Amino acid sequence: MSPFENRRSLSLLLAPLALGALMPWATWLAAGRLDCWMMAVATLGVGMVYLGCVHRLGDLELKLRRALGRRYQPPPPEVVLTVCLGLAASFVIPGLSCGALSEVIGSPRLEGVVRAYVPDEMASVGARVSLSRWAFSPGTRLAFLSDGEARMTVSRDGEPVEFASAWRPEGQKICVERLCMTVDRASGRLLADGDIEIGRVRQVGVELPNLADRFGVPWELHNLFANLSIR
Repeated sequence: MSPFENRRSLSLLLAPLALGALMPWATWLAAGRLDCWMMAVATLGVGMVYLGCVHRLGDLELKLRRALGRRYQPPPPEVVLTVCLGLAASFVIPGLSCGALSEVIGSPRLEGVVRAYVPDEMASVGARVSLSRWAFSPGTRLAFLSDGEARMTVSRDGEPVEFASAWRPEGQKICVERLCMTVDRASGRLLADGDIEIGRVRQVGVELPNLADRFGVPWELHNLFANLSIR
């Protein structure tokens, strides 16, 4: 039987794919961050390891061909196709795994900007939050500045209008006036009413030098908390 048809031999090709899935997680744990060049090196490395495994199976196939002579039968086309698809997967899997890691820990932790999402620490540098589409209309933006000012941009008559209000950290919560949201330390998710995700910290370190258009908390945020409180 051809090495490419032997399940035990073919399972050798699964090792680089598993390595590619674990590589981003292991690199982030070891270095504390994951840069683009790290991902490029990891992806290239996984592809080279896969090709090395294919080369090893090819050497075994050559020995078998020499031993069998005319009785030798090449592997079927579907096996060859599987090996080729495995090569493509070896270049794709690290990127997919990196995307899953980013979804779990958030972009700032992935980039090594923060080790955890702590409101007291974010109060000194500021943070930008992406808001959930189910909770807010598209184009709504929220940023917490280092001077204790929260900026929320909403749509008014089709035009973006920026509101300024005060915010403060309270333990693991961020409070915009009397409206408080819990920040998950590991993922940066903003949770209202205990466990309902309304946004996520996407950037740590924000400066908005321009003045806001209006002052106060927009009704969109008040309505969200009001609706959640009467669920």
